[in-house]
Amino acid sequence: MIPICACVRAAATTVATDSAASSGGLDGGEYITLAGVVLTFIIGIATLVITIKVASKNSVAQQKENRRQERAKAYAEAVRAVEDYLETPYRIRRRSGSGEHRWQLTESISEIQSRMNFHSGWLRINASAEVYDAYIDFIKAAKEEAGLQMTSAWNGPVTKKDRQVLLGTGLPQPKSAAAKEVVVTAMKGCLKPGGRSQSCPPIGGRP
Repeated sequence: MIPICACVRAAATTVATDSAASSGGLDGGEYITLAGVVLTFIIGIATLVITIKVASKNSVAQQKENRRQERAKAYAEAVRAVEDYLETPYRIRRRSGSGEHRWQLTESISEIQSRMNFHSGWLRINASAEVYDAYIDFIKAAKEEAGLQMTSAWNGPVTKKDRQVLLGTGLPQPKSAAAKEVVVTAMKGCLKPGGRSQSCPPIGGRP
């Protein structure tokens, strides 16, 4: 790229040479006019450079924000997969008892487990070790608590009447709740705007 000063000097020299050649010399008024032309040229170039720099800076900032939003969405989907698993005992308790419903539930459980496997694999590649390890602990806690509750729910009575649906009765899942707080805290640490922890790699892989 040719330096701005060099361009200005070349433009001024060209204008001066052309003017001198056509008139045999420059008087005071012509020098003032020439200076005005050169100054306008300089201002125009400077404005263009500033505009390009600002646009480039804004583009980089927007790209960073887009990547942050992508990461946030991926984190949210990963957490939701485990929460769906924790919800499964309730769904089993509300089953109708029909063979079709039983098949739907088993298919749903299989799909949820597949999603958890997918998200754990994605986090292993794209997230920090802190986030990945916390997510694995979240899955382990969920399987430990919800797994036993699912077995109990399958062995329990099926739902035949509306009053059997106990919406206000919650199942104890304290380990899962504690593990969720840990993983969410780790994820938040990698989503802070305006910067990120050194332990949080960019989308695409670990450092």
